Amino acid sequence: MVDAHPVADLDAEELTHLDLVLSSSDQLAAETRVIAESLQSAVVSVAGVLAPLRPGLMPLGFSRDHGQDFLAVGSTADGHDVEVLPPGRTVTRIEVSDLPDPARRPEKFRETVQGFVGLLDAAPLHASDDARARFLVDVAACGLPVCVADPATLHGLLPVEIINVFASTDPRTLTSELDREQSSLRQRRVVHEYGSPRAVLDRLLFQADRPGLRKPSISVTVASHRPEMIPVWAGQLAVQQYSDFEIVAALHGDRFQQADIDLAQEILGGRLTVCRVPTSHTLGDALNAAATQAGGDLISKWDDDDLYDVEHLCDLVRALDYSGAALVGKAAEFAYLANMGITIRRLKTSTERFSQTICGATLTIRRSDLIELGGWRRSRRRVDSLLIEDVRASGGTTYRTSGFGFIMLRAGGDGHSHTWTADDNYFLRGAIDQRRGLDTAFAAVNAPASVVEWWES
Repeated sequence: MVDAHPVADLDAEELTHLDLVLSSSDQLAAETRVIAESLQSAVVSVAGVLAPLRPGLMPLGFSRDHGQDFLAVGSTADGHDVEVLPPGRTVTRIEVSDLPDPARRPEKFRETVQGFVGLLDAAPLHASDDARARFLVDVAACGLPVCVADPATLHGLLPVEIINVFASTDPRTLTSELDREQSSLRQRRVVHEYGSPRAVLDRLLFQADRPGLRKPSISVTVASHRPEMIPVWAGQLAVQQYSDFEIVAALHGDRFQQADIDLAQEILGGRLTVCRVPTSHTLGDALNAAATQAGGDLISKWDDDDLYDVEHLCDLVRALDYSGAALVGKAAEFAYLANMGITIRRLKTSTERFSQTICGATLTIRRSDLIELGGWRRSRRRVDSLLIEDVRASGGTTYRTSGFGFIMLRAGGDGHSHTWTADDNYFLRGAIDQRRGLDTAFAAVNAPASVVEWWES
């Protein structure tokens, strides 16, 4: 097994006829259109189109372990001030030319900018508008929150979605570590969504009135032995924002009636495929049964009782893109201890890292790679860790992305059993923060109100 690259993942058919002539301005595009049309090519102006993110510019290593200063480019001699600093904070001014080159030394650039609280920026601090736009995107792609004093000056240089998320970030909130991390998450979601090689090429094809590129399709596999959980997992999958996914539900055991299947199909419609798995079969067998029915490019595991943000699938596809890993998943960072009525946060280290400690309820892998591995191990427990071990043994890397947007449910009794056998004290010992009740905002989870109410009951 080999790790993937964002561009290498494009289908060969999609790359065969990309006969585009790129122009640096609208005027040049008009001047070259006659020649291009004779060659049956399309002329596209790249003015205002975000350049693809450079390889290596990703949030790998972003953590709570950083300095106390804000970053601003330029020198104090340039006569331009940055925004008013939060009380008790200072700013470090660095010339762009003195920073590591993000094209040649992306790892060093990433490590340097991640050492600050955030970036304070304004147009006069840069040599040109284009250079500024590229720099801001490079910084945000690495996870450092960007604060701009003059967002209007970025119009025409960056997609409006990126401008808006920069403009909505207040430097005064970044002194709260939780707010800093959530601001980073919002920004890098948008930057990687619009700046991936696939997204940029798709934008150029759209301008050329050519068919767009197909995003990788996802088969979400759910193995469940509890009919009462159908409204929980189906209700959340119904509102996922990813555009191309199906659900394959392996109903494990003899408790499911036709009415249960009808309810799931009512919620999910034509996206849902159901397969029945005998009680005697293992969890691994159930997951393999679902994988056999799957038709997506990717397979993403989904547990029937956990809480997922509406961008969950989008987060995982982005992580596959920028990490190039064979398998990705989220950190098991947030958990709701139902018996105690508290939401806790775990993990003191960076969640964005190559790791084998990944939450099993979020594992996402290319279907072809899962087939190459021989599928899931036929085990009743530890199927997640066994898959991670198999991927790594075959030469693939495994990447853990941010735990925001996902909450594990830990509950005892009433039919709640967990393949991860750990009591509440285990989770409390590793907690670095906690909130009363089910605090979805704490974990940046936006989920259907009906599901949240079920969790709280």
